[in-house]
Amino acid sequence: MKYSQFSNGIGISDEDNSYFSRLINIDIHTKPGKAQCSLALEDIDGGGIVTSLPTCSMVASNGDTFIGAGTKIYKITGGTETLVHTSTQGAVLGLGEHQGYVYYSTATKLGRQTVSLASSEASWSSQNDSWATFTNAKAYKPMQWVNQILCIGDGNYIAIVDENGIFNANALDILERDVITALMDTNDNLTMGTFVNSAVHQANTYLWDTYSPSWSSSDLTQERGVNMFFRLDGYWYAQIGQIGNIYQWTGQRMLLYTRLRDGDSTVVTGINSYGTTSLNGLTLIATIRGVFSIGKADSRLGLAKVIEYVSSAGQGSTLGAIEAVGSDFYLGFNNGASYGIDHISSTYAEGIIETPLTYGKMKDLKIGYNSSPTGSTITAKIANDDGALTSHTMIKDDEDLREYRNVNGINNKANTKAEITLTPNPSTPTSTIVINEIEIL
Repeated sequence: MKYSQFSNGIGISDEDNSYFSRLINIDIHTKPGKAQCSLALEDIDGGGIVTSLPTCSMVASNGDTFIGAGTKIYKITGGTETLVHTSTQGAVLGLGEHQGYVYYSTATKLGRQTVSLASSEASWSSQNDSWATFTNAKAYKPMQWVNQILCIGDGNYIAIVDENGIFNANALDILERDVITALMDTNDNLTMGTFVNSAVHQANTYLWDTYSPSWSSSDLTQERGVNMFFRLDGYWYAQIGQIGNIYQWTGQRMLLYTRLRDGDSTVVTGINSYGTTSLNGLTLIATIRGVFSIGKADSRLGLAKVIEYVSSAGQGSTLGAIEAVGSDFYLGFNNGASYGIDHISSTYAEGIIETPLTYGKMKDLKIGYNSSPTGSTITAKIANDDGALTSHTMIKDDEDLREYRNVNGINNKANTKAEITLTPNPSTPTSTIVINEIEIL
């Protein structure tokens, strides 16, 4: 079997031979048809300023980035973070901009600060933490600007700040037991995703035109909650439930589209309305297994998903808000007692590629490459007959065939799986290996 269709991304199972089982820290879009290491993430929080998981974020109209983590609001300018405010009303749950103000929500209050002072004051002193009061003290306060109004989820209410800057605590109320967890602008309509509680596998999605007394459509999905919304290739999608399922939203119905996957590891997902962004045409989704990118490099290709980035704290870290800024993004993370904000560095990460199962008696593994910079290595593990992955020695032929070959032999009976690791030069990881084919024969 030859595996060279890297632009297809991760498949739905180990039986899907047109795709891959795992792609971690792998870039499949820069050079379509080839695979290379992604740029590594690094923590900008060298001084340990961040002490809680960053869960909400925004980029202001002047380019400043604001991130909420616990009761703190941080400003990031030029890759440097600064603590600008500590809320007196509890944890900051949402951030948004409207009519020259930065708005920030807690469970009970809506605060605000002018954009100009939010940017110019090294430590805020002119903000109002209690500018408005919410009716429902719920733990989710997503924000979305649509139709020249700022919409804020508040339990089963939508609160708004209208085009005149006037606050309305109950512009719309939905079913009483539903708690609004995510919002999205869909052609000047507001789409609302909901959650009941951790025991109930029912998630409603509502569509509202922002001025009628009731919503125009709704749809019930038999999963635990709507975790986030995002756009993908011109359409609207939602990540719903606990196991990485993604649905397409038509405006009236949720249609199952695909599932996030990382080999045999379940991609556990939960409510994270600020956990998605878009960078260079790719949709990014923050999960405990890393940051998935979904997209394509050309209209002739299908949408592909891959774990393109892993937090500096490693896989298994809890990831919060992610916000694209220019050609970079900022990503909140937590691992044990460690908290921070990652961004894209200038060096490459170690990439991992796992093939699907190859059936039949196999004897050899070959990896074709286009580039293998000095000091970089390609190593492999092989699993025979549903057994564990074990290391196999590879030799490099850089003169005749430009490939790495297995010298141990596979010697299986029924099936084979290979895990390939691309390791940049550890001392100067400023260039990446590029491979074009994996062959099991």
